[in-house]
Parts: sequence; C-alpha cells; structure tokens
Amino acid sequence: MDIGGDKPVDYLNIPAEANPFLGYRAVRIYEEYASLFTTQLRSILRASAHGNLKIMIPMISSMEEILWVKEKLAEAKQQLRNEHIPFDEKIPTRHYAGSAVGDVHHRSML
Repeated sequence: MDIGGDKPVDYLNIPAEANPFLGYRAVRIYEEYASLFTTQLRSILRASAHGNLKIMIPMISSMEEILWVKEKLAEAKQQLRNEHIPFDEKIPTRHYAGSAVGDVHHRSML
C-alpha cells in the first residue's frame, strides 16, 4: 500500500495535500485501511512460498507504528497457519524510519 505521492488513488479517498510525498501515505494509512493491509500481507506471505521475497514498511515514524505492523503481520501469519497455507516463516521484513525515530530500523527488525 505504498502509493507514491504522484499517484492519486480515488478508491482510497486520500485527501489532496501540499506535499503528498511526506503526507498521508504508507504506514500512516495502514490502520485506516487495516483490512486491505491484511489482505496485502497475506498475499505477500503466500507468494513467499514460491520465491524469495522481502517486506519493506516505509515511512515509520514511531515505535507504535512498528509494533502495530508487527502485530498485523503476526496475525496474518497465524491465519495462514490455521488455514494450512504455506509461506516462508522467515520472510525478511525491514522498516525504514523517518528522522523522528532515527535508527530504529537498525535496532528493531520485524
């Protein structure tokens, strides 16, 4: 759901912004669109059974966002386990912090 600021997406109803590249994008919209985010996580996890994939969570600005994403990823993994759907249990996940949390991505991997 990392939609670039230069790409308006009507179905998400993202408001126009002065600087959309730094605005309401990426992890900042995940909670509002949690079911879509979960669908995307499940799809990525399912695809990981067929090849090498990595998940990157962009524009992290707080530890709360990291913890929320970790929770949603764990839930998606458990759903797939319960449904006996294969995926790579060790799929690499990275998150990239903005200046608000500095080096969090170096210290805390999802």
